[in-house]
Amino acid sequence: CIWRTIMVKLTKRQKEVKSLLEKGLTYKEIGALLNISENTVKFHCSNIYELYQVANRHELLFETFVANQTVVTEYS
Repeated sequence: CIWRTIMVKLTKRQKEVKSLLEKGLTYKEIGALLNISENTVKFHCSNIYELYQVANRHELLFETFVANQTVVTEYS
């Protein structure tokens, strides 16, 4: 749901992880860039998925894509 996507509040680290997920990086690559373990990345992703009420990165990316398209369309 678009409103759920817009209203989600993420921590600074969650925003960093989500941004890198959106760029297509793997958990291992994200961990290396942020100097955290792959398991810590998975932990952050799990929390992000829960907040967005999605099951995986593909659903997350779809949710955020749809939300971004809708916002752009509504305000264009």
